[in-house]
Amino acid sequence: MMGATMPQTGVDESITYQDDRSYDKYHKSTEQIQEELRLKKMELEALLKEKEAPITIEKAEVIVKEKYDTEIKKIEAEVKSIIAQASVLIPIESININELTNITTTMRIKDFSAEEGYYEEQWTSKKVKEYLGTLAAKTYLPSDLTGGFNGGGDSQTQRIVFNKDGTVAYDVFNYYFAEPQSAKEVKPTRRTLSIAVSKEKLPIDCGLYISEDSRTSIIKGFELKLGKIKQAYEYNEKNEPTKYFDEYIAEFIYNGVGYRIIANSLTQQEFIDVVASIIEPIPNQIVPPKK
Repeated sequence: MMGATMPQTGVDESITYQDDRSYDKYHKSTEQIQEELRLKKMELEALLKEKEAPITIEKAEVIVKEKYDTEIKKIEAEVKSIIAQASVLIPIESININELTNITTTMRIKDFSAEEGYYEEQWTSKKVKEYLGTLAAKTYLPSDLTGGFNGGGDSQTQRIVFNKDGTVAYDVFNYYFAEPQSAKEVKPTRRTLSIAVSKEKLPIDCGLYISEDSRTSIIKGFELKLGKIKQAYEYNEKNEPTKYFDEYIAEFIYNGVGYRIIANSLTQQEFIDVVASIIEPIPNQIVPPKK
């Protein structure tokens, strides 16, 4: 993004989410599952003893194992079903979405390749993880989005630029996710998620999207700033916008990593779930069903 002034901001949304539901109540504990399996095994063994026809120990073990495995699969399917129906439960103290307009800036990203005194390396996602101390994009992700490091997988690389003395001059790494689409079907409202990260600072870009005087949100006791801008994608004969999609933006530094998250056409709740999962990563990806 090239060109402008610091964005004008205002607030037209102040939403408080209060959710005291427990994530754990949607799961059976390991002890509960083990106990259920133990009881089922006892029932099966009792049934085998009641059979009049003689049966070998080997045959009994096969029968018990088959029944045992079947019960395990049933319980696993039940747990997966419960998880699939549960939304991401994240205690949120206060959410303020700053309404953004005219996101422009005069700042330019330096063209390191045009000057002497710099050198660059191509890093894999593994190397970036070692550098940042975390897997930056291990977050909640809506089920229809695919992608990853540099929009691909672990085989992708991205550049990091060093000064002549070996210090870092530029270290913005991008993770990109999007809903699939064919070349013949280009959607202006395509659902996308971009996560840019840098070490110990906000990623260098065309400039800050959210001004310093914007209202803060609080998630898991952590303060950060969220914003939204209406992006036009359809115009009338007078070149006036007639249809828009929502672009959500988050900027914050957490555990020594700076984040700039941009979500296009995601719901507000999906956007918040992505941000919150970085602040306190969710152990297992849980995707709420589409409504």
